[in-house]
Formats: sequence, structure tokens, C-alpha cells
Amino acid sequence: MGEKVDLPGGHWAEVRDPMDITVDEVRPLKEKLVELGRARKGASSPVGSVAASGSINPMAGFAAPPVEESPVGEQLDQIEGFEHAAMAFFIVSWDFDFAPSAETLRKLPIPVYNALDAAVAPYLGEVFPQFKKDDSPTTP
Repeated sequence: MGEKVDLPGGHWAEVRDPMDITVDEVRPLKEKLVELGRARKGASSPVGSVAASGSINPMAGFAAPPVEESPVGEQLDQIEGFEHAAMAFFIVSWDFDFAPSAETLRKLPIPVYNALDAAVAPYLGEVFPQFKKDDSPTTP
């Protein structure tokens, strides 16, 4: 199952255990990351068009909000889109009145969002080793 995480304001969330996640389930997130890379290089990439394999859909509820004609706004939407999809992938449930999804993460109070982001970060490092924090000493 998952781990219950205490959040500010007396809230909680249940986060998936990486041992319960299959490689197939992670593929949509990897595809989303590739989309982000292509979009940042100027290639066309429809946001949110990735369908998940299997019964779990980590992209459920993901829809990029309308963007003003601003390249910065578009870039932020793309980056946040991946970050929110990755966070939502790990959230099994929470005590809010709306279901956890990439889109509903925007509705969370900032302290709750930040705490949830910190709670999910180690799991993200398990699924995407390239995002794992490197605690090794650096050489001057």
C-alpha cells in the first residue's frame, strides 16, 4: 500500500510505495518528460495527450490551463505540468474534498503543496534515478 504523510493544517495524504510501482506505470511520466524536452526545444507536442497503460492513469485530470501569449507562461505550464503529473502519480488519497490529480494540486494551500512536494521527492528519485539527490561529497 502506501505511506500516510502528515501535512500542515492537520491534513494528510497517502503516498504510493515505489515497490508497488511497475515500469509500465512509469512510462507515461517518461513520455511526459520527453514531451517537455521537445516543447522546450520548440517541437510541437500536445500537452496531456499521453494515455497511461494499465489500470492506473497518472495523467488523469491533467489539462494544461489556458496560456496567455507568453513564452514564459507556456514554459511554466509545461514544467509545472510534468511536476504536477509526477506528484499526482504518487498520491493515492488525501483528506481534501477533491480527488488528487495533476490539476487539483493547484488548489492546495502553498504550505500543504510544499510539504507534499517534499514528501514525494524521495519517491520521485526512486522512479527517476536521474532526479535522486546526490549526497556524495564534492571535490573542490
